[in-house]
Amino acid sequence: MYTGLKYFLQAWSYLFHSGLRRYFIFSALASLSLFVFLTWGIVGASDVVAGWMSEWIPWSWSGESALFQWILSLLSFVFLFGVYKYIVLIVLGPILSLLSERQEHIISPHKKGRKVPGMFIGLIRGIR
Repeated sequence: MYTGLKYFLQAWSYLFHSGLRRYFIFSALASLSLFVFLTWGIVGASDVVAGWMSEWIPWSWSGESALFQWILSLLSFVFLFGVYKYIVLIVLGPILSLLSERQEHIISPHKKGRKVPGMFIGLIRGIR
């Protein structure tokens, strides 16, 4: 655990000393705003779905109680936490690839960029 924390702190200091701060800040703000937007959407959608479901559930408490909406919101949040990382990777993929290329250039400046066949292989591997 100590080794992992040590590497994390080294990466954190590397991020701010090598000029990659703007990529990190943009990615963090975009991820946070995406989370807020998805949370707002889930809360609104769960209220609508709870009202719709209370019409065809025979229990009388389902339409009158906020407990039903809270249960549905909780289940929606569990689903969100399961798929959120994939949504962030899809939305922020281009920014994160720029960050990766910039970092590779800083670490080893003598390497050249990818050639076209390598890019297609990486694209196919990413889609898979």
